[in-house]
Amino acid sequence: MTTPVWRRPIWLLGHVIAISAVLAFARLGVWQLDRLQEKQDRNRVIAERSDGPAIDLLEVDVERGEYQHVTATGTFAADQDRLIPYRSYRGTVGSHAVTPLVLDDGRAVLVLRGWVPDEMVAPPEGEVTIEGVLRRSGSARTSVDVDDLADVLGRDLLPLYLQQLAPEPPGDYPVLLDPPARDE
Repeated sequence: MTTPVWRRPIWLLGHVIAISAVLAFARLGVWQLDRLQEKQDRNRVIAERSDGPAIDLLEVDVERGEYQHVTATGTFAADQDRLIPYRSYRGTVGSHAVTPLVLDDGRAVLVLRGWVPDEMVAPPEGEVTIEGVLRRSGSARTSVDVDDLADVLGRDLLPLYLQQLAPEPPGDYPVLLDPPARDE
């Protein structure tokens, strides 16, 4: 007596594989929808905090202030400039220039001043007012790690860093970076 085709092991194995593939693709589709929802939620937060007039940094809860549009007034600690290497800008490799800004109340915030072609450009001297967006330490696009730099610099820093959006630096460098992306 011959075994019917539909009961042969290879036939059953093929069905198990096909059903498994269908279930895996369905789960991946749900995962994609979850990722889309996360990005839409993040974009809403960016829009709520970044659009509109800047708030003084001293009035912001920096623990929950990521993406907040702020102004900060202080003096750059030029002797503590740092370059974060291997950052690209429009296809060219360079570095991000990061400098602590000592605020009027004595605290300091790291300012991501922009992209430079692997040479530090001195920050402006004297008291300055910087406008920008607060960012979380260690974000993938910048690799600014506030905790690591606080240890290296021997300075207490606010837990978020400030990505400078204005004023435009004199000369060609540093090149200000684009604000946080809102793409889905």
